[in-house]
Amino acid sequence: MFGAAARNEAPLIAKLNAAIRYVGGLIMAHTRTSDTAFRYGGDEFSLILQDTALTAGMDLAERLRRIVEQNPLLIDEKKLDLTISLGVVCFDGETIADELVQKADTKLYQAKNEGRNRVC
Repeated sequence: MFGAAARNEAPLIAKLNAAIRYVGGLIMAHTRTSDTAFRYGGDEFSLILQDTALTAGMDLAERLRRIVEQNPLLIDEKKLDLTISLGVVCFDGETIADELVQKADTKLYQAKNEGRNRVC
């Protein structure tokens, strides 16, 4: 039974992996070379934007949200509409890394809870 379920899920997993790679590519194509982007967990990404104020970070997040929304992924000649939710925080010079990640995660879940496809 488990083997059959795994085979049935394989196409879905392939589509999810393609979507994650595609969104990662969009992020990399629309950020600066000084920015650091990486996958953080299953379907989450983190961006570190050096020398960036909170308002500029929010502006970039909104731009990335629109770019993903406006550029569907094509798989087997079928359009797959994608959206992303983003949580943005700014390093205050004192917060330790774990706390900063937790704050960003809280903002991300706020965006998801408020209806997804948004920036908080």
